[in-house]
Amino acid sequence: MRKASIILAFAVVVGGIVGHFLGCAHTRTQGDQIVTVGPTAKDVKPDPVTIGPGDHVFWRTSPAGKKLQIVFPRAKFPAGVSQQPFESMTVNGTDYLVDCGTTSDSCASGMVSRNLPSGKFEYRYDQILDGERWDGHVVIVKP
Repeated sequence: MRKASIILAFAVVVGGIVGHFLGCAHTRTQGDQIVTVGPTAKDVKPDPVTIGPGDHVFWRTSPAGKKLQIVFPRAKFPAGVSQQPFESMTVNGTDYLVDCGTTSDSCASGMVSRNLPSGKFEYRYDQILDGERWDGHVVIVKP
């Protein structure tokens, strides 16, 4: 009976630790993040991603070679926020575009905007893959 109690206690502790790390996987706030889009625009992994002030987001297509665009419409900015999420974004009307280079199958966010105030902000964006549009999320945590 004592052995069974020890095994049960061990299983509960290990299960709690594993559950904690699995539950926190989407709130990682350190280091650059790689987002894979494809084979359709709806297939985004991971979503959302969480980054801090010194981090970047890199998007890539799967399979490689598809045309990708990352667009942050101003209308989808967090409530009360007018600042674009990243430095060096191209402005197209009320949309902010992430640089997708010449190959167009990968995009890089650049640095988090220096003018973004402290706080936690969830930016909704659109990934457009071969003309198909779907939404994604980037959470920026700035101390």
